[in-house]
Amino acid sequence: MAKLQWDAANQRKVEYGISKGVLYPRGGPGVAWNGLTAVNEKPKGAEVVKLYADNVQYASLRSFETYEGTIEAYMYPEEFGECDGSVKVANGVKIGQQKRKPFDFCYRTEIKVASDSIYDHPYKLHLVFNATASPSERNYQTMNDSPDAMLMSWDIQSMPFIINGHKGASTLVIDSIEVDRIKMEALEDILYGRTGEPPRMPDPDEVVKLLQRLDLHRLLMNAFTISGKWVWDTFNFREDTVPIAIDREAKRHIYSEPEPGTQYIRPSIAYKLLSENEDGRRKYMLIVVDTANPSDVCAYLKTQLDLRGEEIVKSGDTYYYTYTLYI
Repeated sequence: MAKLQWDAANQRKVEYGISKGVLYPRGGPGVAWNGLTAVNEKPKGAEVVKLYADNVQYASLRSFETYEGTIEAYMYPEEFGECDGSVKVANGVKIGQQKRKPFDFCYRTEIKVASDSIYDHPYKLHLVFNATASPSERNYQTMNDSPDAMLMSWDIQSMPFIINGHKGASTLVIDSIEVDRIKMEALEDILYGRTGEPPRMPDPDEVVKLLQRLDLHRLLMNAFTISGKWVWDTFNFREDTVPIAIDREAKRHIYSEPEPGTQYIRPSIAYKLLSENEDGRRKYMLIVVDTANPSDVCAYLKTQLDLRGEEIVKSGDTYYYTYTLYI
């Protein structure tokens, strides 16, 4: 075991801010929550119950923990009205004290790391499921020489969901430092929507399944350390492939376009998902570009991955190795 170290650059972190709030009303797509200022989580329960026998403490039990909190905002989406006990009966007319509908919501917080070169704008996604809002106080006041906007607040509670092998829970928190960027983007496409697909809150099991999948991107990153330093290459990948570029000094993905005058080296890599079976086994096309034949990188990858159907094409002094990969 290595000696303990304090104040390492990659360990000095703080969490701050709140943004990208999304409300997911039941039966409808997600909508942006503008004006969100705070989410204050106040879990309840988990209290210790001491048991005594033979005049000594015999054991202790903890009560079930539940999720409670408050949402603060200057304004809320129109769709939140039914979650707050109001129903629209005509254009511009709402009646209150009605049934309160449950909802899901998510929001984002930022992470600040002492060394910005290690991580690329890290953040956390907070997902809250099965929430309901309680009535809250609103204070309307006269305008004066120090005007201020009314800040609204709602107390919220949640019915926990069940994930196999775990106790009931109401929240999921996803850390971009720990989760591969490809997976984060896939999850955000679901949460925030994309062309042809409205935003929605996925079931907790769907989120866990997505994030627990074997991470090909990270697997390849770990495998391609034998060449020293990996950078973005200038050749054109095949349509819809995902290029991999690794800067080992910064220890992060490079997703920007190459800068003029930068020296680029081979080998490089790209992959494309071709199909996925019902049992979750996936078929990829994997491309390796190298100036060597035979390629030491390809030889090494064959010892680590199930590569099949090698095809080699030479263009100038560059060799394109194409494989089928099963995971």
